[in-house]
Amino acid sequence: MNFSDLIPFSGHAEFSPNSEYFAAIKGLTVTVYSTQQLNVIATWRVLDELSKLEWGRDSKILMCAQNKRCVVQIFNLQDLSWNSKISLGIAGLSGAWIAPSSREIITITEFQERLNIWSLIDKSVSHLLNPKYGNKGLSFSSDGRFMALAERIEGKDYLGIYYTQNWESASHFQLDTFDVADIKWNTDDTVIICWDSSVEYKLLIYSPDGEILHCFSPYQNALGIHSVVLSPGGTYMGVASYDDKVRVIHHVTWTRLGEFNHASNLKEGKDFYVYNEEEYVDQSGRVSAHYGFLELPTKLGTTDERGVSLCKWNHNSTFLATKSLSVPNAVWIWDNISCSLKSVIIHRHSVKDVEWSPKNQLLAFTAGSKMIYLWSDDGASVCDMPFDESEFRAQSLKWSPDGQCLMVADDGNNVVVAYPQFEELEGRQA
Repeated sequence: MNFSDLIPFSGHAEFSPNSEYFAAIKGLTVTVYSTQQLNVIATWRVLDELSKLEWGRDSKILMCAQNKRCVVQIFNLQDLSWNSKISLGIAGLSGAWIAPSSREIITITEFQERLNIWSLIDKSVSHLLNPKYGNKGLSFSSDGRFMALAERIEGKDYLGIYYTQNWESASHFQLDTFDVADIKWNTDDTVIICWDSSVEYKLLIYSPDGEILHCFSPYQNALGIHSVVLSPGGTYMGVASYDDKVRVIHHVTWTRLGEFNHASNLKEGKDFYVYNEEEYVDQSGRVSAHYGFLELPTKLGTTDERGVSLCKWNHNSTFLATKSLSVPNAVWIWDNISCSLKSVIIHRHSVKDVEWSPKNQLLAFTAGSKMIYLWSDDGASVCDMPFDESEFRAQSLKWSPDGQCLMVADDGNNVVVAYPQFEELEGRQA
């Protein structure tokens, strides 16, 4: 891999949807860089600490939400002198989004009293009542025509479907949930997926007109769903649960196709490997790391916590990468075609983030060190970043939408852009 220099930032950095730019904030300054040349395209000042940084779908509009100041600032990459500011005042601000048109801003007031839609064209304002959450419970269809909104009315959960062209109601119905945790459209926009809070295991599939198509509830009387993750093509849905299992559901039949259990006792299996990170000192005296193999059967060290906290599909839904809180220093990779375990990768420290490339079978992950860890179907490898561990410890990852580069961030001081050399990586796999 090739790496950029350390780029200062304060916890918020995002690629544009077209992958040409990335924006990073440091203090009260927002800077937009070109992704490949890393030259500065634009800089703007914000008024207060940033709560959210978001690009519009057109890669021209950049939104900077500042919840403490109750202000949203919007900048335009095509016209650097243009800017807009939305002040919520005493109503407060708990969440903000850019509408699919990139010409409207959606805000939710503090205490979820109302949702406002602010037009950047004619400065008009529309509003909807009773949003349940301030920073979730809202999902746009992939074609941008509809918005689904979780609502709370007189102590009961409802779902509202609205046309994004005029924000009129398309349908409105009560949910069969005790306390809906979140919602999302399926990628083909035919259904809305809703799931209950973790105290009750219930996942519901609704048609846009309110018909329940399927209810999935494999057990009761224990902590249930941690997260729901759709595969990129929408064919599969991974339901990560607090019982240390991921259940894979098909999008047509809504039946369970497989169940991946994060057991600490690993037995021998066909095409199944356990990688173990090992330190060594290179010729220059620098401490580095590589992977060795653990013999099977083996028992992994576990904690008292349980639950699948990370669950990520690869670009073509053939593999699923997970992390269990019971073995926090391990990445589990599952073969979705054969419904079997493919690899377990053990690290010296707790795994912080895992991200698949959106264009190929390369998985990158971090464990709070100066290393980037990589896996593909050919094996696993360790990439030692050219920084001292005292100045940079990789925490989080984001691939550019075109899969050509990888943003690596530490705990809030610096971000680095990595440029994988894919031919070189193929030759380095363990």
